[in-house]
Amino acid sequence: MKNSKQKTLRHGSAVFTDKHCLYRIAVVRYVDSLFYEPGDACRCHSRCYSLIVRELFGIGKNTFRHYLHYPSDRLTGVVIPRKLRELLRLYVILVKRLPATQVADCLHEFHCRKGQFPDTSHRHGRM
Repeated sequence: MKNSKQKTLRHGSAVFTDKHCLYRIAVVRYVDSLFYEPGDACRCHSRCYSLIVRELFGIGKNTFRHYLHYPSDRLTGVVIPRKLRELLRLYVILVKRLPATQVADCLHEFHCRKGQFPDTSHRHGRM
């Protein structure tokens, strides 16, 4: 009774067919790529997992490793929207450069200043 959307593990690498799972894998891999620094890939993966992935996605280290080794060709067609990529890039920059308490303070300050940005929602029919 295997459902085509069910997650399965095969030969030590994760094989997923659920579109939501594929999207999550793509986002995790994108965030991990933002942490990359030449010369110490292991440390970069570890920092990415401990600073963002564990908390944001609630996955264990082994699942994280499976996601990193997931075949790229199976993610063809999975598109991360540009606005999400840019938001994640901003978040990673803050997390990499600031202590955890300052990240929250910085994001709070950004939120408080949202009134300083021009409101264009009425032009696009959004509220």
